Amino acid sequence: MKLAVMSFPARVAGLCVFFSCSLLLVAHTLGDDASAPDVDSVVTLLDLVLDADEATARKCLGVLTAHVQSRSLPPERVQKLKAELGERLRGIVADADHPLRIDAALLVACWGDRSSLELIRRRYLDAELPIEQRLAALQGLVAAGAAREVLNAVSDTINDPKAGSALRMGVIERLSGIQDEQFGPMIAELLVDNLPRFEEEVRPKAIEVLTQRPAWSAPLLVAIKKQDV
Repeated sequence: MKLAVMSFPARVAGLCVFFSCSLLLVAHTLGDDASAPDVDSVVTLLDLVLDADEATARKCLGVLTAHVQSRSLPPERVQKLKAELGERLRGIVADADHPLRIDAALLVACWGDRSSLELIRRRYLDAELPIEQRLAALQGLVAAGAAREVLNAVSDTINDPKAGSALRMGVIERLSGIQDEQFGPMIAELLVDNLPRFEEEVRPKAIEVLTQRPAWSAPLLVAIKKQDV
């Protein structure tokens, strides 16, 4: 009896199906205390499917991006990820027609790549995109520590009544992730100045963010004493 010999593309497709199923298990095990072996599994899978299975590659990039953005991985593991994936992903970001361009940019931006930061900044400013995609781009800027870019990008959103409460609330929530002590007070002042104009459903979120840190709550206390809010 002759055994059927699978072609290389068929073998790759079969492996993609297998690993697509296993990805759910791998991703499930990636909690806040994600260990290096779990990340290694996702990186191995990504290497296999990056040019063969767009959907699975996107899931892999999403898992890695979430953990890099949340800082749940040790710094040395993040540096290893950068060494393993950086060059290949920057090539994807440089390709305007690549279907994974944005997914790659969200991860590479965490490593300070200027092209990726500019790409996701423009994406946040694109009013034609769905809110969740714009907020994902903003989260990428915040996670990258690009506080100046964040402040410049969100000023219009905070001030513009046409932006809508859903987008404004999402923006304010993500501003809480800014760690830069230089720009923190500027963001706090931006929120306090616009607090009286915020929608009723947005105002509590702004106050919540302002009161999370003493340096941010100071402008709020001053405004309260002056009865400006």
